[in-house]
Amino acid sequence: MGFVTNISDFGSLAIVGLEKNTGKTECLNYILGQLGGRADRFALTSVGIDGESRDQVCQTAKPEIEIPEGMIFVTSEKHYREKRLAAEVLDVSLERTALGRLITARAKMSGKLLLSGPSDTAGLKALIDLLKSRGVGTTIVDGALSRLSLASPAVTEAMVAHFDSDSPLDTVFMTDKLNRLLPPDISVYRLRAVKPDAHARFDATARMYKYYVTTAKMPFNRQYRCRLFQTPDFERMNEAAQTLFDYTDFTSFSKLHTDVKTNNCKIMHAAWTRVDDVTWVFTIQADRFLRNMVRAIVGTLLEVGRGKLSVEGFRRVIEQKDRCQAGTSVPGNALFLVDVAYPETTFLE
Repeated sequence: MGFVTNISDFGSLAIVGLEKNTGKTECLNYILGQLGGRADRFALTSVGIDGESRDQVCQTAKPEIEIPEGMIFVTSEKHYREKRLAAEVLDVSLERTALGRLITARAKMSGKLLLSGPSDTAGLKALIDLLKSRGVGTTIVDGALSRLSLASPAVTEAMVAHFDSDSPLDTVFMTDKLNRLLPPDISVYRLRAVKPDAHARFDATARMYKYYVTTAKMPFNRQYRCRLFQTPDFERMNEAAQTLFDYTDFTSFSKLHTDVKTNNCKIMHAAWTRVDDVTWVFTIQADRFLRNMVRAIVGTLLEVGRGKLSVEGFRRVIEQKDRCQAGTSVPGNALFLVDVAYPETTFLE
């Protein structure tokens, strides 16, 4: 499991199981045990309840979650009181779950506890963003199949994955079977056979993201929109967005201390368009993106739209190659991956 040494490259990591009792907690404990002196850079929470010593459905014994010293964890008031370790409380949420408010704490010693974190996707996203603002590098989210969509920290309209099969598959039949297994908010659109060495991430030639903002209170889709309390100058923001095509090095919009070989990206499309009277969407396409890049670009464009930064100032931000010069990253809940492009030679059918 060499991936343990690389998980710090990601803002969040979901531990999921395709069915009950598949070793999810053992996998989590292995990862936690490998963190060593880096545990203080990580946080741990859950969707639902995890870490019980006996499965509530099957009534079989289960491994308990072992929190290392120095790690931040988020759990409910009820389970915080039942923990078997010493901890320092860092924050108590205003919102309540069925098990009480959420307690954010740092373990003063290693020990065991039950995890019960946010109860919905929006709450989980807000928690991850809050932990990031407090210096947490990676938030580990413990989840299960029925909570798979909640455990995933990214909201996507399109996601591509690859897997190996020892024998040819009936792709139509398998698509139907997967959709019967998966929860209602995850859908498999299509399965396609690809070359044996094809890779979902490294063979992609372009990705497209959309970021939605709204200038009105929208109760029914608030978890998928960034609320703006003043209408920015979208025409000026589009003018600034066009300067992105003049550059390839986007260090100014990259999360600091990421392990990448280059910060160069080729922008293919970048523009704000109006969806309705109160909603706008920023669409951006590139051959690759840096970590946090789209959210940082949108945050800096909003500085232009609010008159705090000129178009030339936006250009200087890019040229300075300094993340501290760019605007604040916007919340992640309104960001969607909508398309991933591949060469046709990748596919066998």
